[in-house]
Amino acid sequence: NFLVFYMSLIVSYFILNQVFQNDKLKIPNINLNLNSKLIQWFLFLLGSSLAIGHLIYLGDLPAFSALNVEFNTEAVNIRRQITADAETIINYIASFNMKAFLPFGLLYLLAKKNHKLYWLLLLIGVVYAFSLMQKSYIVILLVPSLIYAIFNKKWLFGLKHMGIISIVLYSLVLVHNPEISTLKPIDIAQSHEHVNKITKHGKFYSIWTSLKNRVLIVPGKTVSSWFDHIPNDLPFLNGKGYRFAQRFTGENYINYAQELYPIMYPDHAKKGLKGNVNVAHFMYDYANFGRKGLVLSGFMLAIVFYFVETMFRNNFKFKLSLNLIPLATLSSQALTTLLFSGGWGLLLGLYYLFISNQD
Repeated sequence: NFLVFYMSLIVSYFILNQVFQNDKLKIPNINLNLNSKLIQWFLFLLGSSLAIGHLIYLGDLPAFSALNVEFNTEAVNIRRQITADAETIINYIASFNMKAFLPFGLLYLLAKKNHKLYWLLLLIGVVYAFSLMQKSYIVILLVPSLIYAIFNKKWLFGLKHMGIISIVLYSLVLVHNPEISTLKPIDIAQSHEHVNKITKHGKFYSIWTSLKNRVLIVPGKTVSSWFDHIPNDLPFLNGKGYRFAQRFTGENYINYAQELYPIMYPDHAKKGLKGNVNVAHFMYDYANFGRKGLVLSGFMLAIVFYFVETMFRNNFKFKLSLNLIPLATLSSQALTTLLFSGGWGLLLGLYYLFISNQD
């Protein structure tokens, strides 16, 4: 199955390069004639006001509230309520801000050497990312600037960013897992094996193991589980797994990311927890059409890759800085979701408007 997807991706990209070899895909230029200082203030005010406004809407800082809970299930519910209790439009705006406006604003301010606005926006962004209790947010926020700083040999900036990321990740693991703290009682639902590991190896071992598994083990394990359960336990959806297709077909949308959660995590489901089993982008196409879906997924991704390569031309610094996180996110999100609500398309649009045609 993996081979089907990767061969489709490689062959499709090769064909696109051959077809447009002597006549690159043309992306029309526009010139907004905006002053760089005006753009800097616009990006700063946009990112900071949306972040502060969202926290005011929530009424508190959820991560700090979670510091007072005793059990892991309580912390999970606080994190879930951030989006579950909010209006859909609020969740979309917060997602766009966290995944596009804030990281792009920081990168632009750093590139233009406006260090005062940069550090102020960084402070707001870090508090905001920590408050939302998603470990990925601090990485999404700072990695673009981190990569750009390293490319430009701004080693001190790079070290500061890595330090901030490490501290926030460490803190969020403690927030999500009260049982790690010796000052809090251990949830009776925690396994004795897990408790013994914490006692024997300490906090740092537990946190390192948690992050290592999340990055290196969970994505592959989740893909394998989807292959195991589809179509053995759940049938191929034949298009019903695409939300946008509902408007054209009239069929009800079926979300296997939710339906697989109680199957793959029965212990969590017994506790009353609900969630999504997010998986690599090509699995959503597999869930709909089997191996034909894998071929389709490889072809669509090749088109996106070729478009991105054409847009960034020879600007390798910005290409890597802005696209590395979206590429990594493909391991746990559908391509269409990533391009639209996931912020990748918005990042590309911001680059096109404020960088590619302005320098």
